Amino acid sequence: RDSGGECGVPTSKRFRMPAEHNGGNGVFWYSYDAGLVHTVMLSSEHDMSPGSDQYAWLERDLNSVDRTLTPFLIVESHRPLYNSEDVPANALVSAHMRDSIEDLLHQHDVDLFLAGHYHAYL
Repeated sequence: RDSGGECGVPTSKRFRMPAEHNGGNGVFWYSYDAGLVHTVMLSSEHDMSPGSDQYAWLERDLNSVDRTLTPFLIVESHRPLYNSEDVPANALVSAHMRDSIEDLLHQHDVDLFLAGHYHAYL
């Protein structure tokens, strides 16, 4: 059963993330530069559809990347855009994520999308 969102409360109270410096949303979505890499962390547990706060932030963040300073662009999320497991509920989340942000990621030539969530490996 879904916790209703309170599972993020201890994390958000204990850890400080770079969101304070880039207009993100605490531990949920933020970005940072490390060397030649600009990394974006998204929350697959929050709305990321066009018009949402997260989508608007992502669009602003991607538009602000200077690829001469950080030529590599990585986006991370807990849940993947694609997966090989046959779990219909999770497939719906992945499909919604693809419909919401995949075109935006392509427009900005994202180099790598990292995700987790699944513990089954083929």
